[in-house]
Amino acid sequence: VHHPATHLHHHMLFRGTKKRTGTDINREAVRLGDTFDAFTDLYSTFVFIRVAPQHTHRGFKLLCDMVRNSTVESETLEKEKQIVIREIEDWGEEPQRVLRHLVYRALYNRHPAREVIIEDPKVTAQVTREQILEIHQKFYNAAQQLIVVAVGRFNPVKLLKTIGESLGDLTKSVESPFGVPEEEYSRKTTKSVVHRWHGKKAHLMFGFRAPLCYHSDYFPMCVLSAILGEGVDSRLYTELREKTGL
Repeated sequence: VHHPATHLHHHMLFRGTKKRTGTDINREAVRLGDTFDAFTDLYSTFVFIRVAPQHTHRGFKLLCDMVRNSTVESETLEKEKQIVIREIEDWGEEPQRVLRHLVYRALYNRHPAREVIIEDPKVTAQVTREQILEIHQKFYNAAQQLIVVAVGRFNPVKLLKTIGESLGDLTKSVESPFGVPEEEYSRKTTKSVVHRWHGKKAHLMFGFRAPLCYHSDYFPMCVLSAILGEGVDSRLYTELREKTGL
């Protein structure tokens, strides 16, 4: 579950490294491909780029430089805080995001997820450069915290060699940085939350305990979730939109 500074941290990855300025990073990304972005969810930060096949290795090295060598300049950090704060303020107007926040608060008593779905602009404004550098050292420079995914047309042997050259010096940290408290659940307890919203529509959400991400039932549950309620061909969408006309 991310620290309040992690969202701001992924913004800073684009703002300059020891070798590249923020402008250099953006210009190179445009020359290499057409999609270049990052986002942070509850448990992970994703940094990605889509490039032409002949630029696979240059694109990978660009991401590596950003992830490993971000400088987090103090002046740039203060400017980026204002961008992140505006994003947070906009999120507060999204009913689905507010709803998820309320459901997590109802589901969890001790887990940090109950606090971090909607970030607090005041907390973001107080984030320091030292906090971001601490997160960078703890989460971005340990081998077991990093996953590389490559999809498409590329030379796998050559890419594996490039990955080894770029990340081979990463070591496994002695201790896991994750310290999430155990939750106590009651099978007999059902919670409900009602929140008055200024919009014209009603938004509903159900939350249930589910398998952990490394459990053998996790991916079957993801498939079941997609069948029941994700996308225009899901059973929920078909029932509500096609049959009921809501």
